[in-house]
Amino acid sequence: MQLTTDMSELFVKIHSARLNNIDERKASKRRKKNELLGQYSGGENIRRERIIQVLPNMEFVFGTIP
Repeated sequence: MQLTTDMSELFVKIHSARLNNIDERKASKRRKKNELLGQYSGGENIRRERIIQVLPNMEFVFGTIP
């Protein structure tokens, strides 16, 4: 009887760890998506970096920007 209770506890531990892992992966995907959308806590910095990367191309198209 002791063996079955140990096994059921082990099953619960494994199952809860698996659920936590799935939750963490979903949260990680959500964070990556939000970073790409620029809605992360550092979103303003990401947007600024993108604008800075775009400016040389605009200079190429429109000539020098005053």
